[in-house]
Amino acid sequence: MPIDIREKINGAEHASLEFKSAKAGFHKSFWETFSAFANTEGGVIVLGVAERQGHFVADGLTPQQITDLKKTFWDSAHNRDKVSATMLAERDVTEEEIDGNRVLAFRVPAAPYQVRPVYITTNPFGHTYMRNHEGDYHCTDEEIKEMISDSLIDRKNFDSEILPNYQMRDIDKESLDGYRRQFAFRHPDHPWTKVDDETFLIKIGAYKIDRANGREGFTRAGILMLGTNDAITDQACDPWFFVDYQELQNPGTSMRWTDRLWPDGTWEANVYQFFHRVYNKVSKALPVPFRLEGITRIDETSAHVALREGLVNMCVHANYALNAKIEVKWQGDTILMRNPGRMLITPEDFYEETKSVCRNPLLQKMFMLIGYGEKAGSGADYIMRGWKDNKWPKPQIKENLKYRSVDLVFRLSNDCVAMEDEVQYQAKSINRSSMVAGYDFEEDTTSAQESKTKAANATAHKPTDAPAPKPKVKFVQDRIVEFCQEPRSLVEISSLTGMTSLYRLKKVYVDPLIGTRIQLTHPELPTHRDQKYVSI
Repeated sequence: MPIDIREKINGAEHASLEFKSAKAGFHKSFWETFSAFANTEGGVIVLGVAERQGHFVADGLTPQQITDLKKTFWDSAHNRDKVSATMLAERDVTEEEIDGNRVLAFRVPAAPYQVRPVYITTNPFGHTYMRNHEGDYHCTDEEIKEMISDSLIDRKNFDSEILPNYQMRDIDKESLDGYRRQFAFRHPDHPWTKVDDETFLIKIGAYKIDRANGREGFTRAGILMLGTNDAITDQACDPWFFVDYQELQNPGTSMRWTDRLWPDGTWEANVYQFFHRVYNKVSKALPVPFRLEGITRIDETSAHVALREGLVNMCVHANYALNAKIEVKWQGDTILMRNPGRMLITPEDFYEETKSVCRNPLLQKMFMLIGYGEKAGSGADYIMRGWKDNKWPKPQIKENLKYRSVDLVFRLSNDCVAMEDEVQYQAKSINRSSMVAGYDFEEDTTSAQESKTKAANATAHKPTDAPAPKPKVKFVQDRIVEFCQEPRSLVEISSLTGMTSLYRLKKVYVDPLIGTRIQLTHPELPTHRDQKYVSI
């Protein structure tokens, strides 16, 4: 059993396990729970367990009752007037024994997107269920329509539909020129670099000619990717289109965010622009170690590739037909990417890249043509590798049924990487005549523990009117002040220190120096996008 019934029998039900009494026969609510499990993440239904005074106890079914329950189940399972799809095999229905009592367990798998919704009777509306922590609930008509639409993806893609009455004026010229420059940079000798804009748009799938019926025009993917925001949000394309980036780096304050990007009329909010603008912002969360290839400095790491693949994944798998927004949030050490729509594969398939189903294949093609995205899989390998290389927690992907969305969460370590043992770093980096944290590093052979003890003794003689910084903090701050003889950004300081958490770097090391040893280049706007720090 995927869930140990013996372990759970004295506990409570939860999202993937439900007990039902069968003393009086096949439980009438069985198929409601069956539908709910199939339409969410699957689960186990156990017949033959009753709830008495808040505890679950076995009914004590007889062998004949077990046989009758099995027959009733299989008779109903093959009756399309009872349930729309079954998915179970004989091995999924098993007789178990608990303390001498027989129960019947049903392993209900999550239904693939082609089969959803799984519903009882012959009408999905009003007879389709989903599962949450409170139990089974009726799906709304919108949730059912979404599942029906997903089931047809292999035959009809939302993003490839030809839109009526769209013209070249609906394409944002700046976005198209930027896309073409990227394409030419990646494919300098490609024949498409020499064609006019209209022909180029046909080649990449932004404009389509349907030879079956003679229709032609811009595709929804073309307008979403390169169109003006007015053209995108027109009723004919995607009236609910909304993209949102929020950055909150000052928790505990009254500010809702320190930076935000949304369709405020100052830029053309299409997928292409949103992708690049957000990447430029969230990539600042990553340290850029100094690395040379020949004489060229390389500022991109596997973590940068991971973030980029995550953004592509969000854009090409979003369900643009839903009244919901695409959003990215960066708060402290966490970056959240959320796209509307359910997953078309399981999280296990995502991590293992055993299956790949793209909701918007034309958008995926457009990203691939400029070097982003992986058609062979979901790009999960690049996403996982970038975080693994930095020894950060594994990025997590999960369905958020409350918001009918998919969340991809990146977490950066809070630990200082290059300065975890500050004494070893000091011995290698500081001039031997320097005085740091109140003692002299003349001897490289001084042990870490001896050095920390000396530092503690030295700081003990400082005035008590202000707490003295810890030796590690003092050392890092001295390095920062020296580095900021010229104005430096927080990202540049991060590269110096090797710290992966910009939030921790700012709060613990940089902010205490402001006004005494360093100052802001934009003191009137502490959250200015070009803010830098310079020594006083």
